[in-house]
Amino acid sequence: MPSQLVPPAFPDIEASARLLVSAFAHEEPAGQDHRALRLDLTEVEVPTAGGMGQLVALHWRLLASGGRLVLCNVGQRAFEVFELTRLNELLDVRRDGLCRLP
Repeated sequence: MPSQLVPPAFPDIEASARLLVSAFAHEEPAGQDHRALRLDLTEVEVPTAGGMGQLVALHWRLLASGGRLVLCNVGQRAFEVFELTRLNELLDVRRDGLCRLP
């Protein structure tokens, strides 16, 4: 999977992340040339608990297949939720405009 920027289908990220998790459920683990999936959270004001759980599931699924998840364009309020839950320590959460990859 080449690096790509994907906007969520809904402002509530739960359904979007669930769709992405199911898309990766049928992939072969490891050995494939995976890079980064950048999920654009511009439209997400405050992530729900269910949405964050789905992002964690997607994070682990991508890691298992040699890729990684990058959450891009995370607004101030949403970033505060990631900080309060300490998920910013597990997930690659990038604030507004900081979505460049190496």
